[in-house]
Amino acid sequence: INYIKKCLLGEGFAALEMDNQIYKNLHKLFSPFFSSRHIANHFSLNRKWSEDFIDSLKDRDDQVINLENQIRIFAMGAISRSFLEYEISYDLSKKMNDCINRIVEYTFYKQINWPFVLPDFFPIELNYIYQEAIGEMKVLAKKILYNGVEKERNEKTFLQALRDSEYDEKIKVDQIINIFFGGHETTAHWLTMCFYRLLSRPDVFKRVQEEINNLPEEWQSNDMKNNRTPYLDAFTKEVLRLDSSISVYGRDAVRNIKIGGYHVAKGSLVLLSQYHTHRNKKQWVKPYDFLPERFLAENKSEDSKYGKRHIRSYIPFGVGPRSCIGRFISEAEVKIFLTTFLRQSDFTLELVDKNDPEIEIVCTTRLKNGLPVKIIRH
Repeated sequence: INYIKKCLLGEGFAALEMDNQIYKNLHKLFSPFFSSRHIANHFSLNRKWSEDFIDSLKDRDDQVINLENQIRIFAMGAISRSFLEYEISYDLSKKMNDCINRIVEYTFYKQINWPFVLPDFFPIELNYIYQEAIGEMKVLAKKILYNGVEKERNEKTFLQALRDSEYDEKIKVDQIINIFFGGHETTAHWLTMCFYRLLSRPDVFKRVQEEINNLPEEWQSNDMKNNRTPYLDAFTKEVLRLDSSISVYGRDAVRNIKIGGYHVAKGSLVLLSQYHTHRNKKQWVKPYDFLPERFLAENKSEDSKYGKRHIRSYIPFGVGPRSCIGRFISEAEVKIFLTTFLRQSDFTLELVDKNDPEIEIVCTTRLKNGLPVKIIRH
């Protein structure tokens, strides 16, 4: 955890302790921009980027691509265009994704091999690769910070608010890097696994597509609400239950406390296994089966065949004041991209490997061999 903070997050919002005054001030500054209302204002930008990205794939007929990698490039562009309102090209999105990959691999190496690792300044290739990657991310973050487009409207953009804040350049740059990492890494894995689940389950694919095709021709952000697309919502939730990008949460105990009869001293690191919680047989019927229906409204009552669950049995974004502040951004990007793909009729995708993808944990959850799919024109 300390290496993630040191090598990637810096003094970014996600790395700071709750009792840190900078964290409190940043939380107050950022919160309005992460609200569902504010995210809805970016609907057209998200949809346009989704349409352009999907359109770029249709001419690659009969080609096999690594869909996970392509989605990571998409997610990088999406967070920049929609949330930061800074347009970046496909090539720049790809370059930034490569930088994040190198930084994550370096951080993972440090974590796994601690304490038998050489200092960052030691002249070895691994350190050079990391320093080059983090340097490129900082250069881009500064460019976005100072060259982001000013908007003439009543309320500030996120970049304007950050630029006008009291903090020095390093802290501001760290916030932008945090947004790129958090907003791209987790969303990309969620969306990748949505495609895996759709392509491996034709019955689920058909049901999601039928619901989406019933939306108005000029569908808008309001059409993404759960009451209008209940099965899409249930599907994406079930993907998060079994395929979340985060398997374990770490929290510091702020006081002495007893948990399950065990004494936990103040300052201790407390780990919560989301992976286990989402597969707890006491809370979930057929916990290892992929069943989106369990999240439909009619199946949430105690007398349904899926039973009633504890309120904290489902925690894909964490809980409490340190829960994921970007969950509405991630959800919007995932649902808009899926809706855009399933409503087009130019091509479809087919899994190359019918086996379950092999998972690896490298800071976050990734697929060891990506998600190879074949593009098939209609």
